[in-house]
Amino acid sequence: RIKAKSADSQMTALALIQLVLLQQQPPVTLPPKEAQPDLARGRSPWEVDEQMQAMHDWYCKSEGKSEWLGTENEAEDKDLCTKWYEHVDSNPEDPRQRQKSGMPEKAAIWRLHRSWCVSHPKAISHVNSLPCEHFARPEFGARLKPEL
Repeated sequence: RIKAKSADSQMTALALIQLVLLQQQPPVTLPPKEAQPDLARGRSPWEVDEQMQAMHDWYCKSEGKSEWLGTENEAEDKDLCTKWYEHVDSNPEDPRQRQKSGMPEKAAIWRLHRSWCVSHPKAISHVNSLPCEHFARPEFGARLKPEL
């Protein structure tokens, strides 16, 4: 049993437990891509963009930045942020028309999502967001999680 000092820390602990349990599931054999569910289904491109912007703004410009500044991953994470904002700047008004600006390191993508979905002080409120739904899928971790 986990004792939490506040409702926020208890909710954060529950979110962490849920994500850890989801990532410990055995590997799943996925159906062909055309048969896979679209996690964005039912969400407008602008809703998804708002969620992605919030995650990147927190990680790249706010409190999340402290997780990677001064670490051995600083250059990779700075590159991730640079590429994200180049992508957004290519068409700020319409997320469907944005240019790809190159893929950042896979481990940086994993760290960004882990920080937003697990470490963020209000991570529980992100559980149903598209970034955290992706993060909770075992294939996300299998494809992007760095070797520790």
